[in-house]
Amino acid sequence: DLGNTERIVQCLQRHNVQTVYHLAALHYIPYCEANPRETFEVNVLGTLSVLEAMRAAGVNRIVFASTGALYPPLDTPLTEETALIAQDIYGLTKLHGETTLAYYQNRYGFQPTIVRLFNTYGPYETNPHLLPHIINTLKQGARELTLGNLHPKRDYIYVEDVAEGFYRLGSLDEAQGVFNLGTGTEYSVQEVVNLLGELLGESLRVVQDPARMRPVDKPHQRADVSKLEALLGWKPNISLREGLTRWLRHEGLLG
Repeated sequence: DLGNTERIVQCLQRHNVQTVYHLAALHYIPYCEANPRETFEVNVLGTLSVLEAMRAAGVNRIVFASTGALYPPLDTPLTEETALIAQDIYGLTKLHGETTLAYYQNRYGFQPTIVRLFNTYGPYETNPHLLPHIINTLKQGARELTLGNLHPKRDYIYVEDVAEGFYRLGSLDEAQGVFNLGTGTEYSVQEVVNLLGELLGESLRVVQDPARMRPVDKPHQRADVSKLEALLGWKPNISLREGLTRWLRHEGLLG
């Protein structure tokens, strides 16, 4: 329970925590839009509770999961200096989180690393985002996919690269500030479907459902990860083809 500050303090002290990795949040956008109060309670007040617990426990190093969805829909790679705009409740709560971290840095000497995470995919996703929805449909034996918009392009990053990036950033004291975590390559929904069909050796049919089509959907979203690479000497290296192959094998859809 993120709201139980006292329990968080006890946990930090019991395990002698030196760095907090804060990824806990409500992040499935349709749910967030339908439940704005709960989203603010978890994502904004929950983050405040974590920071207050850290202050009480004498911990000042935090790696915070923000989102690349804060960037505007530009057709060029998005740098950490790109102006931010919150276009949904989820993005607004993450913007609050970044602002709150800046306050705790200036007021209490916290050492925050803000990771603007792009579209993560891989096994064990519990929300019905695009790729989990497609994978679950394929697991049921269907080869007709009911989807929304097919043209938006996103920067998909495999979950193992995400874990590696967070760990590397949290392990360096000088890794403070804001860092994009993506691959620098974007794919449209249709391109993802085509690649899945190629990997499976099967033809996948797409049916567009108006109920799944967002009235506002950014046409592009691609990370510039040069700042991350310059500091770490590393960048995410699992391609979409390799990541989807691993996921399909994990689900028993590929041998």
